[in-house]
Amino acid sequence: PNSVYVSGDVSRPGPYGIGAGLDLLKVISLAGGSLPTADLSGIQVVGKDAAGRSFVVVVDLQRYLERGQTNFLVQPGDAVRVPSRSHARVNVAWIAAREALGLSRDVLNLFLIKDVLRNN
Repeated sequence: PNSVYVSGDVSRPGPYGIGAGLDLLKVISLAGGSLPTADLSGIQVVGKDAAGRSFVVVVDLQRYLERGQTNFLVQPGDAVRVPSRSHARVNVAWIAAREALGLSRDVLNLFLIKDVLRNN
């Protein structure tokens, strides 16, 4: 598919057509921009690698903006979730769980995707 799905704390969640890779900030702008409650330091981009395996990248867009860089590219088929600041503690808990339990990236991705789907 030549679209990206944007969910979470944005004005107009939903699918948006993009031709090739598009900057993350522009993708969020397509969705009407982030809400005041958005946690721009923990944006999650779910994609697939060349082998077809799903992965999640957490992007600190706030840091990119502070440095004047916004060049994180989102690819067609990716899903972008802009979390709420109230859910920021959940992300910290996931990182702690991964480190404490030594869970594999695939197992954590499944839990994260389940959590994202449940909260949207």
